[in-house]
Amino acid sequence: MDMEFNNDINYLDQHFLVDKRVINAFVDAADLKVTEDVIEIGPGKCEISDTIARRVNHLTCIEIDRNLEHFINVLKDKHDNVDVIYGNALNVYIPPCDKIISALPYSITEPFIEKLLRCEFKECTLIVGKKYADAVINKSLTKLALLTNSFFNVTKIMDIEPEAFDPAPRVMSSMIKLVPIKKEDLKYSFKRFIFREMFFHRDKKLKNKQSKLPFTTSTLTQMASTKLGYPASKTMSIAQKLYEGITLENETVGLISYMRTDSIRLSDLFVNETKKYITDNYGKEYVGYTKSTKKKDNVQDAHEAIRPTSIKRTPQSIKKYLKPEEYKLYNLIYIRTLSSLMSDAKVEATTVDLENNNYLFRATGQVLVFDGYLKVYKDYEDNTDSILPDFQNYKSKVLVCSNTYKTQHFTEPKPRYTEAKLIAEMEKLGIGRPSTYAKIISVLKERKYVTIKDKKFYPTDTGITVTDKLQEFFSSIINVNYTAEMENDLDLIADGKLVWYKVLDKFYKDFEPLLNQAFKEMEKVSPEETGEMCPECGSPLVIRSGKFGKFVACSNYPECKYIKKEEKQVVEVCDCPKCGGKIIEKTTRKGKTFYGCNNFPKCKYALWDKPTGEICPKCNGLLVTKKDSIICPECDNEKE
Repeated sequence: MDMEFNNDINYLDQHFLVDKRVINAFVDAADLKVTEDVIEIGPGKCEISDTIARRVNHLTCIEIDRNLEHFINVLKDKHDNVDVIYGNALNVYIPPCDKIISALPYSITEPFIEKLLRCEFKECTLIVGKKYADAVINKSLTKLALLTNSFFNVTKIMDIEPEAFDPAPRVMSSMIKLVPIKKEDLKYSFKRFIFREMFFHRDKKLKNKQSKLPFTTSTLTQMASTKLGYPASKTMSIAQKLYEGITLENETVGLISYMRTDSIRLSDLFVNETKKYITDNYGKEYVGYTKSTKKKDNVQDAHEAIRPTSIKRTPQSIKKYLKPEEYKLYNLIYIRTLSSLMSDAKVEATTVDLENNNYLFRATGQVLVFDGYLKVYKDYEDNTDSILPDFQNYKSKVLVCSNTYKTQHFTEPKPRYTEAKLIAEMEKLGIGRPSTYAKIISVLKERKYVTIKDKKFYPTDTGITVTDKLQEFFSSIINVNYTAEMENDLDLIADGKLVWYKVLDKFYKDFEPLLNQAFKEMEKVSPEETGEMCPECGSPLVIRSGKFGKFVACSNYPECKYIKKEEKQVVEVCDCPKCGGKIIEKTTRKGKTFYGCNNFPKCKYALWDKPTGEICPKCNGLLVTKKDSIICPECDNEKE
């Protein structure tokens, strides 16, 4: 088939056989018959495939590179006996066949030969590296040569010059044929010996485990959600307090840098101070280096990464001045920043291969050689790698299985978003900015678009309905790309590179016709009637949903703005210490319970925690119940 390559496409660094003489020799060596089913691995631009398809009963092509799909489609249009499997030949199932043909990428020769041991075929014709072919023919004692000669009869057809390929490889190639040795001809003892020596082994590689980058707004909210269980809004609220300042003895001190940032940059002054601290407290070997990443678009780099204002102000030294949730978040920020400037940990990555009945089993794990940054960060590190036993203690290289367990696994749906994952996704897509991540999530919750179960988001009926209608009428502007572009335009406006009213004008010209169409065509959802009539205009009362939940109002809105006030039972708790009135249980507009005087607004005495009715002996304020303690919110006096 005469087709031209697109030279601008990188075909996964493949070398395509283009020499017609070699192609013909390759097909002739395979000795194809019209009754045979053949598998070709890596058909490339299908020059060989076209010849094979004309000579055999059925041809199956296995190709990893989707950029070559055009050539394969042309081949399938030309021949009705061709099928294709897209994927990595090392991973996909290779069905039983008569013959296998492949011009292998030389880098996968060993795993491919191991793969062939589990395939059913009569002959396999390959183009491989000359070095490997010579080792097999000369019966070298290398692992790969031993493996090949133990299970196949090998014939060398010819050597091939690099110029036979496009692009030309740097090494010579060879054409070989493999014919599986019949099982009855295999000596079991030798087979077992070969597998034991080759497949029962323990590879150890020393690797560096890099310390983490300092926190940005996104990574802080994600980590606080995962490790501390804090919602994004709570994390940002606590961070705001730490930034604005905490009273330490006789002064108010800002404990962290500005908490709305995309930057991982740290000031030179802070870096030098921290490295000296690490040297003094842990040793020179624990001093790391300042990290940097490729700068992304739309990064807000005006502020540093989120860090403690002083590395000398350790969490433990100021714990008594902080509330528990403040201490936990400050400790997280402090440890993350400190560890980011510490040296990498060193681990011994370990792989153990075990063979049984021609099946290969692999176990992986690691051993910590040098703790580095894990000296301080180990409590926050996610480590799923297991520690393997020391196989050197085994006298025999044959292991006996003590137990087998049969389990069944099913394909799971994609997991639902948590707050951490949603923030990570918004950051990836360019939706929102450090200052808006928490607000976006709060809006989803407040408007009842989602509910939260087990820290995961589940859409409500309202959320599904709103999403469906927005997609139906506003899909051109309610989408990820448009939102990301709008965020970018806002950044450019802030930088003085765009005129704000031009951006707004363009948006409104797109938005207005969509809005008018929605008003005309969008189906109106009628609210549920209560069976009562409005006392002001006589229209039916209905149940509506608002920002602060459901309420009963007149159906004749906006002409009639009557809202039925719910009669709530008044719960008296104790006497007011300020005016002698009654402290009663109240609810904020957002549904949060608090305790205030019934003489409001004349008396504005209020408490968040439930009072006990007892008077504080120090300040005459009311004592309240807080967790397992009884304290005074005015002077922090705790009842013994």
